[in-house]
Amino acid sequence: MAEEDKGALSNIEQLPAGALRLLGGQQSVQQASELAQALRPAPKPIDPALLSFLYFSQMAAEASKPGATLLGSASSAASTPAAYLLKQAEEERKREEGLGALTVQLATLMKPPTGTGIGEEYKKTTPVTGDDGTIKRTAEGYPVYNYNVTDTAGNILRTVEMPDLSSASASKPITLYNQSGQGKLVTPGSEDYNAALAGTGEYIYTTKPDTSFKTVGSGTLAKYMSKADATQFVLSQGMDETNENFQTMVETLTAKSESQIGQPITDGGVFLEVVPLAKGGEVINLQLTPSKSAASPYFTTYVEKRLPIVAKSADTYNTTAREVLPRVDEALNLLLSGEVETGKLNQALLPFKQVFNQSFGITDPEVVGLETLQATSNFLAPKMRPVGSGSTSDMEFRAYQQAALYLGNTPEANYVSLYAFKKMAQNGVRLNQLEQELLTSGEYSNMRDVNSQLNTFDKGIFEKYSGDPNDEKEVLKWYDSLPKGAVFINNGIFDSKMPYIIKGWGE
Repeated sequence: MAEEDKGALSNIEQLPAGALRLLGGQQSVQQASELAQALRPAPKPIDPALLSFLYFSQMAAEASKPGATLLGSASSAASTPAAYLLKQAEEERKREEGLGALTVQLATLMKPPTGTGIGEEYKKTTPVTGDDGTIKRTAEGYPVYNYNVTDTAGNILRTVEMPDLSSASASKPITLYNQSGQGKLVTPGSEDYNAALAGTGEYIYTTKPDTSFKTVGSGTLAKYMSKADATQFVLSQGMDETNENFQTMVETLTAKSESQIGQPITDGGVFLEVVPLAKGGEVINLQLTPSKSAASPYFTTYVEKRLPIVAKSADTYNTTAREVLPRVDEALNLLLSGEVETGKLNQALLPFKQVFNQSFGITDPEVVGLETLQATSNFLAPKMRPVGSGSTSDMEFRAYQQAALYLGNTPEANYVSLYAFKKMAQNGVRLNQLEQELLTSGEYSNMRDVNSQLNTFDKGIFEKYSGDPNDEKEVLKWYDSLPKGAVFINNGIFDSKMPYIIKGWGE
């Protein structure tokens, strides 16, 4: 009977899919079938001993009848257990028929009352585990679960394995950040996620790092230091030696000279402070910012008054370089050529030669040269007057002429005077430019250092030999290096009675 029960149950399971859905689905029919069998349990199995008892009891009764034979009694006795078996089979058949009807009735009663079972829904149940007991995951790191596929009425249609579909699950992608604050969605269990756990990936921060720039603490008055002190100072501000800005900052704070050590650093006429600049909690640079508490430096006050004067003087010197020096070069070249002779006699005879040449229409090169020198002398004399000294008297004008270019002087004397005038004018132009450059360079904070630089400028007029005067070879080598027309004082290095020697004179 057990096999027959299984057959009846199998018939119910093999109902068409449409019939199953109408009854609430396969699982609902299965549960109804089990309940029906519990309500109508199968009869007890046939007892062989009972059949034997019925057979032999009937056989004994038949044998006691008059004229009965043993074979007849045996045949007649078989009808009794057979009748019993037929009765049992009929009862089982009726039970099977009632069991199927009861199953359908119970399944109908158990079917959810809502919906018609149209459509599909996925309902997560238990996680799928591997042989090692861990939850199975996809290649992307999503955990895999068993899902019951049901219709809208809640009837289970089938069961499938799928990655977790819940947005609130542990596998929901999270945002990780790198050092620069850039974010990236990472799925738990993925390669990037595991690298972040190990601290070896690029995206390892669960919160966005602070990438803003912030100043740390108050500033320190910036002063020039020795290189060793500057290095130690930068380290004390929290900057690492491996920082790309480290050496630049050390050089900025390092004094250019011994006298500059301890002097405050200024820019734009104000004292500067050193303020650490941090990013993400790490000092990445040191800023030099104007100090809000320090007073204006005395040097700044001086520079503010001095620069306008230097600028005004520059206009005068520029005019000198543009207009005066070319005229001086012309006169020097004329005297160096030897074609024009100045002196008392030529000065005295010049008016007569001019009248004679004009009367007879003669062009005398020497007269033209003298007239050119005279014009240059008249041009230079006013230029020698100090600025702001007022009008010039005739006596002062003649004095200026004799100091620069005077026809009554010898050609050599005039050349030396013009050469000295040219050198002094050039020195004045250059010193003015140098002072302007030093005061506006931003590299100095006191006049002591500025004056020290100005004093290194060679303000000499004539060429000088600084070697061994007894080394004739070196003396000649130095002389050959001079340009033609250069003037130097003869301090015994040449066998000549002339106090000044003009290279190329008379050649």
